[in-house]
Amino acid sequence: MSACVRWVVVAATIAVLAGRSVSAPPALKEKVLLEWKVPEGGALALKTSMENLEPGSGDVDLKPIFEALAQMLGVDEALKEAQQTEPTPEQIARDRQITREMKQSFRALQLPDSYSTTTVLTPRPNGNLSVKIIMALSPEMEKPKESPAKFFRDMLKGVQLRGEITPRGKIASFWLESKQKNLLAMFFGLPGRPVKVGDVWPLEVSLVSMGHGFICETASRVNQVRLVSVEDTGDGDRVATLDYLLFERVEGRFKMPMGGKAVPSTMAFGFTGRGKFLVGKGRWRKFVAVTETTSTGFMPGHAKQRLAMEPMDKVPKAYLKME
Repeated sequence: MSACVRWVVVAATIAVLAGRSVSAPPALKEKVLLEWKVPEGGALALKTSMENLEPGSGDVDLKPIFEALAQMLGVDEALKEAQQTEPTPEQIARDRQITREMKQSFRALQLPDSYSTTTVLTPRPNGNLSVKIIMALSPEMEKPKESPAKFFRDMLKGVQLRGEITPRGKIASFWLESKQKNLLAMFFGLPGRPVKVGDVWPLEVSLVSMGHGFICETASRVNQVRLVSVEDTGDGDRVATLDYLLFERVEGRFKMPMGGKAVPSTMAFGFTGRGKFLVGKGRWRKFVAVTETTSTGFMPGHAKQRLAMEPMDKVPKAYLKME
């Protein structure tokens, strides 16, 4: 128990015994307004590092995908009968070759276990901030020279997201797709009003998205950001600590529109993080989070990733020229 919490407990106990009302310490009652601050004509750059905490978890297991697809198409019984027939050596070799090529194609369309992006914030004439997330490929990512890997890597170069936020952290670029708006909200979303320690607010996110063939049976959601402390930095600024807890999970069945059997499926996405926001400077001092995705059924998989964002000393000039 911290000294501040012990002080509150002792004060409350004394007040109750004395028959007096209890009021929170001034430090806990004070409200702060969190805003992004970029000077006119200036820019703010932040580097975000991504690391896969479970290397190899992105490998695709084709067997359950084929089985689920066969069930959805209503040909699973025929597939079982075919599997009971002893295959010829030529069929075994052909199936292995097809499986190997498909796995290589899936792997080529995945990002490496660790990479980084640069986010540049610049002021707009309307008072909002332009947000550009830019990726520069590492030598390792540049290695693929053949399609489809090279084509996918070429698509990753340059600006990957163009968005707009208000200084108070609300998404102004309503036209973006959900995944891009989720990124903006998780990295740059702020309460939009003065808050005090203990206050909680939601983020503008929709983390789980299922196709029209999904029949939902149960769903649950947690969406909260909490201001846990505001402390002096020692140089005239204050740092606000924000804790993030986001979780969405759905369970149900996937059914093909042309008929066939429904496949039991689940999808869950979790995001936990802590951000240190400099109130005076109007930017992150540091932001760290862990994301975890788990799915079963038609597209089974599991992935866990660590994200870390920190401000850069200088904004790369080349990035300022990118549209």
